[in-house]
Amino acid sequence: MSNVATWERAVRDGCAVPADTCLAEAAADLTVLLGSPDQHSRDEIAYALLSTWIARGTFDDLLLGLGDGMCAGLRSGLGEAGTDSVFRRSFSALVLVSVVERDTAVRVLHPASVMSWADSALHWFLTERDLRGHTGTKGWAHAVAHGADLVAALGMSRHLGADELGVLLDAIAERLSRSAPSHLTHA
Repeated sequence: MSNVATWERAVRDGCAVPADTCLAEAAADLTVLLGSPDQHSRDEIAYALLSTWIARGTFDDLLLGLGDGMCAGLRSGLGEAGTDSVFRRSFSALVLVSVVERDTAVRVLHPASVMSWADSALHWFLTERDLRGHTGTKGWAHAVAHGADLVAALGMSRHLGADELGVLLDAIAERLSRSAPSHLTHA
């Protein structure tokens, strides 16, 4: 069960890792919060801490598992539209951006891992049906924007060559050419 108060204190303390924190458990707990319909818990706590700790190198030893977990999040409720499951998918994509960017900076991951994530990311990006921007009181879903950020991060990865970059461009073209089951919306 998530301890939001602990994570709120960490954010107030400049995103410091709380003493005696097991990083794997923290990652799991914050990953659950990525799917929260509460925008404060999701955006200002879970995403803020995960992205900051990734950028600072706090999770360097856990990047592989964290990336795998974010790819699992891309599949959570995939095919649904208009439900809260979009938050887990969309914010998993955004955290995966941070993981890929961290690997680009410090070169710690095996190419096969990043290539597998790229496959998962493109599958999600092409099949995501919930294209809402702002959802009202629950905040931004932003699957399209976060997907674009993820495609951009993958495009900058040292692991993708010319052929893979061509696949990214094809995926962008396909996403843009598909008729959406609902219109892009901004409330």
